[in-house]
Amino acid sequence: MPWRWILAPALVRGFFVPLDAPSIQALLHRFTLLELPTASCPGEDDGSWHPHCAFGLADIVECEYTGYQYSMEWYFIEMLRDNLQYLADPEEAEFVYFPHCVSQLYFALKDTHNLTHWQAIERAELQYLVPMLRWAHRSPLHAKFGGRNFWTVFSMDLGRQDFPRSGAWLQRWSVGSLTGSPTWMADNRMLLNTSQMNDVVDCWELDTAPVVFANEMFPARTFRAQDTVISIPSRFSPHPRSRRFGGRPVLAFFAGSPNSCARERILALLSNEPGFDVSTSFATGNEEYRERMWRARFCFVLRGSSHTNNVRLYDVMAHGCVPVIVSDDFQPPLDRLLPWKELAIFLPTSSIPRLAHILRQVTEKQRWHYFRNIAIGRPEGAKGYPEDFEAAKAFPTHLDRESLWSGLSASRVFEWHDSIFWILFYADVAAKLRARVKAAADTPLPARPQQGLLLAALRWLLDLHFRRDRRMPVVLDCGGDVQQQDALGGMGCCGLRWLHIRGLPGLPEPEAMESCRPACCPQSPEVLLKVGRRCHPHRVWELVEKYSPRVLWLSDAAGRLSLSQLALAGWLCFRPTKKGWEPLFAPYEAREGPGLCLNEADPDLDLMLHLDHISAPSRWGLEFAKSPNSRGRFLYNLS
Repeated sequence: MPWRWILAPALVRGFFVPLDAPSIQALLHRFTLLELPTASCPGEDDGSWHPHCAFGLADIVECEYTGYQYSMEWYFIEMLRDNLQYLADPEEAEFVYFPHCVSQLYFALKDTHNLTHWQAIERAELQYLVPMLRWAHRSPLHAKFGGRNFWTVFSMDLGRQDFPRSGAWLQRWSVGSLTGSPTWMADNRMLLNTSQMNDVVDCWELDTAPVVFANEMFPARTFRAQDTVISIPSRFSPHPRSRRFGGRPVLAFFAGSPNSCARERILALLSNEPGFDVSTSFATGNEEYRERMWRARFCFVLRGSSHTNNVRLYDVMAHGCVPVIVSDDFQPPLDRLLPWKELAIFLPTSSIPRLAHILRQVTEKQRWHYFRNIAIGRPEGAKGYPEDFEAAKAFPTHLDRESLWSGLSASRVFEWHDSIFWILFYADVAAKLRARVKAAADTPLPARPQQGLLLAALRWLLDLHFRRDRRMPVVLDCGGDVQQQDALGGMGCCGLRWLHIRGLPGLPEPEAMESCRPACCPQSPEVLLKVGRRCHPHRVWELVEKYSPRVLWLSDAAGRLSLSQLALAGWLCFRPTKKGWEPLFAPYEAREGPGLCLNEADPDLDLMLHLDHISAPSRWGLEFAKSPNSRGRFLYNLS
C-alpha cells in the first residue's frame, strides 16, 4: 500500500473547534473547589467528616508553581480561583474539583529526606493523598452523586498508576493525567499501515510494556472513559514566523536525551542522514532551539523516560513544524474535540527503520494540510470552506455553522496563557462527568451476593493451599457462630481444625481444638482468621500480629472492622459476585461482609481474583507480578 495513499485522509477535513457562545455560557457557574483541610484531626478516626481536619493526615503542603510540567495541579487550582465566572456556590455546583498538591509534597519529601523516587511517592500517598481522599469521600458534596461529578489532576508522569493505593478512592472520579489509553491509536485507526514492518524488531517491549502492564512496581494502566489527557504548557507562544510554510530546508528535527528505545534507535539511524537534524545536542538557548524548529518541515515526538505526551509536541506545533508521533501507546489531549489525524502523523515504533523513506514520500500538498491546521487555521469564506463545513457535520456534537470556530490553529488551542485551552478542557470534563451522573441515575443497584459464593471461593483457596503446600489451616474463629463450623466441610485427609476465640481483647485463648490424625497434620499449620460479629476490632489486630494468618474470612456482620485500615496494612478485601470480585472497603457501598482478604503480596491473590474471568491477562496485565513489592496493584485495577 503506497504511503501517498495512506496519508490522503489529511485532505478530507479542515480544523474546527466545536465551541460557540451557548457552549461557553453552559460552563459558567458550574464548578466548585472542595477546599481541603489544613490540619490533622486529633484522636482516633470516628468515621465522620470534619470540614477543617482529616484523620491520618501526616503531611500538609500548599501548592506552588515549580515549573511547567510538575505544576499541573497548581495551574488548575489557580485557573478556577482566578476565573470566578466558572465557580458556583458549593451546594449548587454541578462539578467538584479536588485541589490536591501531592506532586508538590513528593518533591519536598524527596529533597528534604533524601528519599528515592518510590519512597517519596509512597509516603506522599499514604500520609497525604489517601487521608485527603478519604476525607473527601465523607463530605456532603461527595454524597450527592457518589463522587461521579468529582475530578482532579495529577502532575506526576503516570497519573493513576503512580498512586495505586489511592485507586479505590479514585474509582468513580474523573482524573486528568499525562497518559491516556494505551490502545487509543489502534482503536481510532491513527497508525499508518505497518504491513511492511512486521519483521522488524520494535521498541514495544522496552518502552511500552513496562509502563502499560502490571509489574513489580506498577499496576496495569487503566484509562477510564471519564478520564482526560492533559497537555503540558509550552514556554513558547506562536510567533509570526511559525506561519511560514516555506523556507524550511531540514526534513525532520529532533534533539533530546537517549532515554528510551525509540530515541536511541532514531538517533543511531538518522544522526548522519542527509536532510535530518537529529542529535543529543540541545540548543545553547531558546533562540537556537526555536531556529532549529522553524527550519524543519517535520519534528519527531518520541517517548522519553515515561511517556510520549511531553512538551515537545506543543513546542513543535507552536513553530509550525508538523509533529511525527512515533509511539505505541499515545493518546493526545482533547481527542474528542480535535481531528488529530489532520494535525499529526502517527507511526508505531516498528516504523523507525523506514522513517526516512516515509517522510520523503509526503508531498508538499499533504504537508500543507497538516501545517495549515497546526499553524494557520482557515477563516470562513476561504477556498474550500463549504466542503470542510459539510465534513464538520460528522462531529458527534451535531454542529451547525454558527457553532464552529474556524481559523483556529492547534498551536492556539494549546496556548495555556489564552482562554481557548481552558474553555475546551472544562467543556470536555463537564461533558464526561455529566454523562457519568446521568448513567448512574439510570442504573439499578446490584444485588448483594450470597454466602454460598464466598464459601465456594474459600474452599477453592484452601484446597489450593493444601494441595500445593500440604498445610491444612487452623481456623481461628473470633466472635463467630459455632453452628458455622461445618460450613466448609471436610478438607483433604482430615477436617479443618477449628479454634474458637472470644471476641474481646485480653481474654485467654481456648485450650481445646478438634482432633486431627497426625499422619496428615503439618508441623506448622496454615492460619485462617474468621472475623465474626462479636469480634472486637482490637482483637482482630491482636490475632493478626500473634498468628500471622494467611487469609481473613469476614462474616456478614464484620462491618465494624476498619477495612480501609486493613488496606493500608497491605490486606486487600473482596466480595464475590456473579460477575467476579469487587472491593469490600470504603469508598465502595459494600462496606460489610461477607468477604475474603489476602495480603497484596500473596501470589494466590492473583489466582483468586481471576476465578470466572476468561481473559485475565488482558485485564490485569501481560503477566502476573512475582515480586512482593506489588504496591497495591489490585486495589487499583478493579472495574
